Amino acid sequence: MTGFDYSSTAVRPGYASLPREVRDALGQLLGGTPDSVEPAGGGFTPGFAATLRRGGRALFVKAACSTAAFAYSSYLREASVLAALPAGLPVPRLLETRSVRTSASSDEWIILCIEHIEGGMPGRPWTVAHTDAVHASLLELDHGLQDGPQVLAHDSVMDGLIDDEEILGIFARCAEGEPVPFLPPRAPRHWLDLQSLVDRAPALLTGASLQHNDLRPDNIILDSRSGRAWICDWNYVATGPAWADWVGLLPYARHDGLDANALLRGSALSVGVPDDVVDSWLALLAAYMVVSGGAPEVPTSPRLRAHGRFTARIMIDWLSERRKWAA
Repeated sequence: MTGFDYSSTAVRPGYASLPREVRDALGQLLGGTPDSVEPAGGGFTPGFAATLRRGGRALFVKAACSTAAFAYSSYLREASVLAALPAGLPVPRLLETRSVRTSASSDEWIILCIEHIEGGMPGRPWTVAHTDAVHASLLELDHGLQDGPQVLAHDSVMDGLIDDEEILGIFARCAEGEPVPFLPPRAPRHWLDLQSLVDRAPALLTGASLQHNDLRPDNIILDSRSGRAWICDWNYVATGPAWADWVGLLPYARHDGLDANALLRGSALSVGVPDDVVDSWLALLAAYMVVSGGAPEVPTSPRLRAHGRFTARIMIDWLSERRKWAA
């Protein structure tokens, strides 16, 4: 991938460092001690995540301790979502969830045993075939989740965005001269254009479709046999416009040379959506990424802030084209 490598972002505990009780549970799930353990290179959650193989069998496994609050709560949320999702969707199935308590410290561990999909992530670089596969899966999800279980629908895609004053005011501060070192300089009127889009977001961004709400290359597996795009890591599922996931992914494809505006117009998810509405969502996401990219580094996820900086740049670059700032 040009710009940012999403296949090498994770810092995770190794299999040998897991407590004996957790390794025993993994062995029971797999049918014995694994012949190989392939850590997941992508992602930003610092829990254990790996493909375990024994003989001809493969499982994808996640595990986190209750003392690792973020990873533990993320995996708990993902387990509840996967268990509630209807069958047949382009989502790897949750096969089993286990809770394990260690004898040495009495720590609680959550283990997720998930269907293994043989394949790799898109976007190295993005191709038309990649976007077509992801788009087809998002259409499947849009249809299959129209009557999704209510347990999935208690959050909005705007939660944590429109209620955060730092995010809501970032572009106004840029217009006033507050520097953002990782962004190219822009005229004050351009920052104010973005600020107006952010200000209007609560009124413009309506919808009750279930969205993955964290769609990036590392949360997608392209099946090496069928080419189907499988959507993974469902711990941020929320409701919003039916096109929110699709639009949020397009800046990555555009960065690798694809025509994001044509993809936008050609999608049944986003065709006919007014430009200002799309731009408002992009501006709100960009505001979040600017703030995230400038926050202190996270030792347990050392590529997280770089992801925010990269995503902020490519989103604002697309917005500069869509808003015709060079005209």
